[in-house]
Amino acid sequence: MKRLDPRSVMIGFLIAVIGLMSIAATPTDGKYETLTVKKLKLFDDKGLVVYSSNNKPIMGIYYNEGGGIEIYNDYNIATIQLKNFGDAGMVGLLNAQGKTTALAGESGISLHNEKGEARMTLSANSGGGKMTMLNKHEKTMMYLGAGPDDNCFLSLHDKDGQAQWLRQAIDN
Repeated sequence: MKRLDPRSVMIGFLIAVIGLMSIAATPTDGKYETLTVKKLKLFDDKGLVVYSSNNKPIMGIYYNEGGGIEIYNDYNIATIQLKNFGDAGMVGLLNAQGKTTALAGESGISLHNEKGEARMTLSANSGGGKMTMLNKHEKTMMYLGAGPDDNCFLSLHDKDGQAQWLRQAIDN
């Protein structure tokens, strides 16, 4: 009877172990419980979409136009957006139809109606802060903010956006 070469036995054993490990590593339903990735590179200009177990997109990560993240509702419409525009970021909240309801950006916040039309803004810059309310025609109805001399300035406007009442704090 021929003697078995120890190297051949070791190689055969390693091949059997690797084969059994690869069979055990493949899930029977084709889905992995956990996926761990140290680094992920995408080589197209679209980004990455994460899908739910029922194959609907739930989140998108993209890197064109500055990059951003979107969270989708059950109808595949983005309802939360985080975006980067050059030096500034923006957070947007949208309704179930995809219309903007609120935006927060570099120096302000705007609130919108169900059609996505801006109705109120709150903003700040080196000159001070201001709050503006708009009517359905996107005309200013009320302005509250810092006036030219850094005192408080309040104005109320008619439906056409023409100032009808002005009040400014005056230094004593």
